[in-house]
Amino acid sequence: MERKARQMIGIDNGRPAGHFALGLALLRQEQTEAAVPAFLDAHALEPDYVPTLYNVGYCFFQLNQPDQAITWLDRAFQQDKTYVAALQIKGKIYEQLGQREKAIALWQQALSINPDYESAQYALFEAGIGSEPEEPPVERTRQLQQMTPLVKARMSQPRAYHNGDVSLTFDPGVGFVHV
Repeated sequence: MERKARQMIGIDNGRPAGHFALGLALLRQEQTEAAVPAFLDAHALEPDYVPTLYNVGYCFFQLNQPDQAITWLDRAFQQDKTYVAALQIKGKIYEQLGQREKAIALWQQALSINPDYESAQYALFEAGIGSEPEEPPVERTRQLQQMTPLVKARMSQPRAYHNGDVSLTFDPGVGFVHV
């Protein structure tokens, strides 16, 4: 994934998708510190893209920089009031900072937006509030890995674009998927 992302950047450095994909690849490899500049490059090219805002915040959370993380997660949630993952991570930050009530309030807010959001259900259960979800939450990268083949299989009449070693498939209803 990292190699393809770097190839995308080499083809068109001015498109945020390559930088974003590089950030995700580096996160998947647990190179969080290296992922931050990639996400910041994507952010510079597309400042309002919520997944980029979230991932910058997530990186700072992983790097134990709670103030930075909260700033970026707040920006993600302000852009999209349904982006409950930002509330989930903010809750984890406040829990680590010893502000349990704030954490619980954020997880409850996430559930008020999406009652089926398992990560918030599980966090509340772990905090001693609520019942255990039927299934524990799936790690985000593992969930992406599980979903990618399903999305590819459901694409009707996809178009493939090739440029050297880089291949992308595009479906108007789904968007780009690298293969």
